[in-house]
Amino acid sequence: MELTDALQANKFKDSDCPSIDQSQPNLYDAVKNGDLEKIKSELSLSRANKDLDLLDSSGKTIIQIAADLNDASDRDDAITLLLSGGASLQLALLNTVHQGDVRVVEVLLQFCDQQPQTPSPKMLSVRGHTSFTTPLSLAARLQNFQIVKLFLEHGFTIEDPKTMRMSTEFTDVSSEKLHSTVHRLNEYRALASPVFIAASFLQNVRSGPDPVLRACALSREFRDISEQEYEFRKEYLRLCNDYEEFTVSLLKGMLHKGRDQMRYGSEERRKNVFFAGDRFS
Repeated sequence: MELTDALQANKFKDSDCPSIDQSQPNLYDAVKNGDLEKIKSELSLSRANKDLDLLDSSGKTIIQIAADLNDASDRDDAITLLLSGGASLQLALLNTVHQGDVRVVEVLLQFCDQQPQTPSPKMLSVRGHTSFTTPLSLAARLQNFQIVKLFLEHGFTIEDPKTMRMSTEFTDVSSEKLHSTVHRLNEYRALASPVFIAASFLQNVRSGPDPVLRACALSREFRDISEQEYEFRKEYLRLCNDYEEFTVSLLKGMLHKGRDQMRYGSEERRKNVFFAGDRFS
């Protein structure tokens, strides 16, 4: 387990905090039952004192509970009400990605399309803990091709770690640097994911980035940055070694297919060559 991943370390669910089904049972039951009027009523009561980002006893956010409703109209209305009440869509996405629930991710991405936000959200801080990642980056690192593909189709991207700006949410300079450094490392881990490379390549086969050239460039970048980010030197060198092995495997697969594969049309040829061999297991 990566110690830098606050979500996978389950730090969003504080042991000293009650679950949302315990702290707000009326709202929780209303959401589970799809009772829109009751949801409105509960949200209007002492709104400032309600924490809608607590997890329930099964580890789901209240938005995930709403996304499980069978009636699509009630589901969408309930999610809309919770979002306007202050519930975090990004936390729900992170939690859903971590749980690998493709259907709920697809539901929640519809609401990302409706919200004014950048395709690649910054670090998410909830209850004093920072995730150090984004939903797409987490999906890439978990090697979930279906979820990565969904995010790319909705316009999400992984920010170039070299151009990442320092976060403004921290007042302490050392904390700011640490959080930004860890976030940058996680973005590099996501970029190095074979699943992300495959999904981003296949999204635009004709003019997308060449996977071999991309792998070679990232390997050099990992080695260079290992000399700068000394706190995580071992992690970057490990990324470099893993990526070099991936590049060799990729080239072997292409050679194995042989020249006959090159006789296909441009788009079909590139697809077949890229999928040569077992590189994504």
